Amino acid sequence: MSVTIPEDIRFNAEGLIPAIIQDAASGQVLMLAYMNRESLARSLATGETWFYSRSRRELWHKGATSGHRQYIESASYDCDADALLFRVRQVGVACHEGEFSCFHNSLPLQVSRPRGTGAEGDVQAGCAPGGAAFPLPGEEGKAANEGEAGRVVTTTAGEQEVGPASIDTNWQEKPGRREEQPGTGPDKQGRAGLEDQRVSLHPAAPASQVNTGSQVTADLGTVLSRVFQVIKERQATRPEGSYTAYLFNNGQDKILKKIGEEAGETIIASKNDSRHEILYEMADLYYHTLVLLAYHGLEPEQLAAELAARR
Repeated sequence: MSVTIPEDIRFNAEGLIPAIIQDAASGQVLMLAYMNRESLARSLATGETWFYSRSRRELWHKGATSGHRQYIESASYDCDADALLFRVRQVGVACHEGEFSCFHNSLPLQVSRPRGTGAEGDVQAGCAPGGAAFPLPGEEGKAANEGEAGRVVTTTAGEQEVGPASIDTNWQEKPGRREEQPGTGPDKQGRAGLEDQRVSLHPAAPASQVNTGSQVTADLGTVLSRVFQVIKERQATRPEGSYTAYLFNNGQDKILKKIGEEAGETIIASKNDSRHEILYEMADLYYHTLVLLAYHGLEPEQLAAELAARR
């Protein structure tokens, strides 16, 4: 195949070069594998990742068996020309153990880092591109106890360290429509805890309370991808107190009922000609439709492909 590989790319003695695979939407590192000259050429020519198996000593096409393909959006190599980086659109999961990323085993960090967002201890490093942080009101302690990566969300009350564990606590039954007994089901904090917060990125807060300045730089696709990853994790682990787990535990009828309710709320917001209510209700609607996708084992990429086919 006629693919030009830069002459300065340095393959090792075995004719291999490490390739880092990164999710283009979230920035998350998905896997590390090796390529030889032929698999690199095939990757560049087809727009999908091909690797070389050192154990089987043969080429392998990612997703050829599982369907979890990786569609390449960009490719580059480092300053020493001895490592590759591919930003991809991942279909399904990257890891053979069923995890979205192969890097899902945590190591204990024995040193403490200064809090803040400077060069040292930048706890926003794991955020979505553009520095967008996902606020998780009421679960800062839980995230720390579970060892989950922190995020910094600036509120009117100051700085809070939060993590990705509880994106779903921002969505719960609206006042007057809760069917659970007090203290059960969705996060007990409800929406009251969101009233005075002003955050970098908040998928479920009224637009009138979101900082709409330059801090909000993440695009919709990035946010939806990140939220969907958390939804999938909740579906698998079903943690107590999680609203997303509550939806899955109550099954399809509950999820469909919520979609119907949020669609109705969106219609009312539009009829009221209220911009912030439209954004607020539509965020709820987007979230619940993502839950439905996960319920049926579908991926946002499949929805994107369907929409693209209609253009």
